[in-house]
Amino acid sequence: MTGGFRRRGGNRGEVTSFNEAANRVIRSYEMTRDGFTLLAMGFTGEAALRWKLKYIDAFNRMEAELRGSTKPALDRRMFPTMTA
Repeated sequence: MTGGFRRRGGNRGEVTSFNEAANRVIRSYEMTRDGFTLLAMGFTGEAALRWKLKYIDAFNRMEAELRGSTKPALDRRMFPTMTA
């Protein structure tokens, strides 16, 4: 399900760095804006997932229209069992 929602990389988008002041490793994760939106919404369940995907799709279309460009809709192949 994470196909287009995380940045490309070999370790699932995880980035680690060492913080010398705290003397510990700090973990962070790189993801796309859409991936962060899914995470931040916090809703759960199949109906919530459908709602979130529609929200992201609408936002992407609005952004493309404002920019005067075309952007493909959300790739439904990532969610073969989902109905609109």
